[in-house]
Amino acid sequence: MGGPLQGLMVVEMGQLIAGPFAGKFFADFGATVVKIEPPEGDPLRGWR
Repeated sequence: MGGPLQGLMVVEMGQLIAGPFAGKFFADFGATVVKIEPPEGDPLRGWR
């Protein structure tokens, strides 16, 4: 399934809420999103 951003690649380096949300938004519109995070992972995972 394509979208208006199909063919674009986004490198997402955000943490917590705003950055990853923006990355999901780009992916929902067809972009390929690569998430880069520190070795210990995104701090938001510890909030569960």
